[in-house]
Amino acid sequence: MIKDYEKAKEQYQAASKLKPAESYPKEKINSIEQILASIANQKDLETRYATAIEKADKLLAAKIFEGAKTEYSKASALKPDEQYPKDKIAEIDKALGDVAALKALDDQYKAILADADKLLLAKSYDPAKAGYNKALALRPEDAYPKTKIAEIDKALALIAEQQTKEEQYQTSIGKAG
Repeated sequence: MIKDYEKAKEQYQAASKLKPAESYPKEKINSIEQILASIANQKDLETRYATAIEKADKLLAAKIFEGAKTEYSKASALKPDEQYPKDKIAEIDKALGDVAALKALDDQYKAILADADKLLLAKSYDPAKAGYNKALALRPEDAYPKTKIAEIDKALALIAEQQTKEEQYQTSIGKAG
């Protein structure tokens, strides 16, 4: 296609040399130069778009979300009608949202455990156990709250046993005296 424009331009240049006063060949040469410049601009645009997409895809594969999003945004600005960069930006936004949600859940989990640990240290067994159960509801696979609940259950059983012995003792003393 470019070769056709180049050949036509050469023919119009030859015609213009034969009749330098004629404006038609000069107009056609200008038109062809504009078309060639437009083609060059389109090629440049395609190259910049492809480069941005390639870079963004690599960053996304490496889970460098912000950098990938920036590159997809550049690509989308270059070619606003292209859906691919828009889809990838939406994918990144979802991933970033998921990461934020996981962090919030992790922060909540840690705060619950910290409170439960303080309650356990203060020997407030029932509230501590409730806290560990709450943490366990957030992360059922985590062993730490299970271990602490078992520790509390053991302490509560020991306390109950001691209370039973104390009651038996008091009953025995009461019957004897």
